[in-house]
Amino acid sequence: MNTGVAAWLLCGDRRQADRALDAVERFFLQVEYALSRFRADSEVSALNRQRRVRPSRMLLDVLRDAQVMRADTGGIYDPLTGAQVIAAGYDKTFDAIGSGVTLRGLAASTGFPASGGRIEFHADGAVALPEGALLDLGGIAKGWAADRAAEFLARLGPCCVDAGGDIRVAGAWPESEGFRVEVEDPLQPAAVLDTLTLSAGAIATSGIGKRWWLRNGDVRHHLIDPRTGQPADNNLLSVTVRAPTAVEADIAAKTAFILGEDEAWPWLDERELAALFVYRDGAKVSNLPSTAPAPSGPPRKLGAAPGWA
Repeated sequence: MNTGVAAWLLCGDRRQADRALDAVERFFLQVEYALSRFRADSEVSALNRQRRVRPSRMLLDVLRDAQVMRADTGGIYDPLTGAQVIAAGYDKTFDAIGSGVTLRGLAASTGFPASGGRIEFHADGAVALPEGALLDLGGIAKGWAADRAAEFLARLGPCCVDAGGDIRVAGAWPESEGFRVEVEDPLQPAAVLDTLTLSAGAIATSGIGKRWWLRNGDVRHHLIDPRTGQPADNNLLSVTVRAPTAVEADIAAKTAFILGEDEAWPWLDERELAALFVYRDGAKVSNLPSTAPAPSGPPRKLGAAPGWA
């Protein structure tokens, strides 16, 4: 996933809580091994090579969620833009690429329209890819894993799972209390744009503050507009969305970023989703609701739980 993962759980039984958190760690490793396009032996890589496979239950569940999100966004989110992401320069993990570097010798993207092919689900349990398309589950796999992990931990008590900024809160916690989440300023990583207290639901950010590079003098990034097959070109730096689940928050943030300001706000309003937009010139616009202070203790930035990563 090329990111850090952390989880918190309020539970009266320390031993039971430790076992549950260990299980969550193993689960995220399984997700990484199965769904990463950067691993040659992952299921996603096998599907991209073979074009048709019988998927595990995990891959099948994520593919079905991806298809639902594709339909809900009118194709603005498309899991079949892997070839375009690679053509833009994201052909290896971002730790290997770096941010702000200049890449040369990359093939031009041919584009993959939103109305193009779709993942095929066959009666015998197999799934297949349309000709020319490559699968990239990207952020939806993080959101899916965060949702599943939080739902698992919630059986023991209030919990919070942060998968690289895809944050899901679950469990029986009064609405006036919750986990305090700080939204980082992409222009000043040490600064906080907003603080939310979540007792349920999710929040996710999508943007290019940390993941961009240059090709032929142009800024390139991983957020592909499937209508053009090219990185989305607008004045946004990041979009943060609050939604019922991490999958919905992640995909809504990506969709809003790709749509751009004029189209994104009506799309979000139609779904009653609140958001925070940060623009490349530093301007910020938000309709995220104000929240009550945390139950106790100072604000804590998610992402570095002691003893678990």
